Amino acid sequence: MRVPHWAWVLPLVVGLAASAARAEEFVVIDSSGSDSPIGTVFAPGAVVTVPDHGRLVLLGASGQVVPLTGPFEGVPSSNAAGSANNRVFAAIASLVRSDQKETSPGAVRSTEDPRIASIKWRIDSAKTLTDVLAIDTSNGGETCLYDLTSVRLMRKPSNRPSKVTIHDRYGSALAAIPWPQDAASLPWPAQVPIADGQSYLIELEGQSELIKTKIHLLRESSSASSVERVAQLADSGCKVQARLLLILLATTSK
Repeated sequence: MRVPHWAWVLPLVVGLAASAARAEEFVVIDSSGSDSPIGTVFAPGAVVTVPDHGRLVLLGASGQVVPLTGPFEGVPSSNAAGSANNRVFAAIASLVRSDQKETSPGAVRSTEDPRIASIKWRIDSAKTLTDVLAIDTSNGGETCLYDLTSVRLMRKPSNRPSKVTIHDRYGSALAAIPWPQDAASLPWPAQVPIADGQSYLIELEGQSELIKTKIHLLRESSSASSVERVAQLADSGCKVQARLLLILLATTSK
């Protein structure tokens, strides 16, 4: 029995179409032992090479994180069923590419760049989303939160003040609370109401400089992925927290 020529051509065409549909753009969000630095963008269908003992972590336009361990050479695939999320991908690609111009997130762990060294302790201590969202009493800055009822304060491990004072920058509320030496974090003091859009001054005992932080309350979706949260934090101006969450995501991906 002769098989019509279209009987084998059709599956081939369908297979090629499916393969093309799965091809997507990728950006490097972590890199070690590779010639592709963080922020490198690979076009759909591009061949990626990871040398022996090297590692790349890619983020696809679909929002999927793809870790590659060398030796590897081929076209990465996220096996994602969903369509591309261009807004999320663009936000994260912009974040890591801007970091590459200064000092990339993955390089943070080994650089002495003063712009990054100040948050290195946070990178080392950020193990959960709660750690990422904590208010940095050592550096301050823009702080994004999803819940104003469970706010925590964090301090640099090398800086162990016995007291922290919180001021409402434009009000009269003030709280001075003890900070036990063995406590890495503390709950936000109830004596100072915390609100979206408000700024606060933080005074650590023994530190001459007042630290300022501004609060941004974000709307959280129960179905939001960690990647979507990174983009939301970056879009809201909380780039340090976005970097921390992205690094946490990249280093824990398998």
